[in-house]
Amino acid sequence: MLLFNTQALSNSLAESKNSSMLSRHFIIDCSGLTFVDCMGVSTLKEVYSEMRSRGILVYFAAAKAAVRELFESSGFYSFVAKENFYPTMRDAVAIARKRQQV
Repeated sequence: MLLFNTQALSNSLAESKNSSMLSRHFIIDCSGLTFVDCMGVSTLKEVYSEMRSRGILVYFAAAKAAVRELFESSGFYSFVAKENFYPTMRDAVAIARKRQQV
């Protein structure tokens, strides 16, 4: 699933509530992000909270240094621990698969 803005992400999240598909892991590929404004941070917090309320583990992958700095300055890391961030999609998928087996 490829989402380009906060509205598309919010709409997709709402649609997934009605889905019968069971997921335990949700990976957000941050590699395409070059900037995140306060609306983006707010939406990511909303997605994180919604997924966690459903018992779904959330991972962030491949965030560029500039985006990580924006997350730091916005206080995002006080809401989502840095342990949920992985340097690559491959790393995030590997940890999700490992946790799936437990």
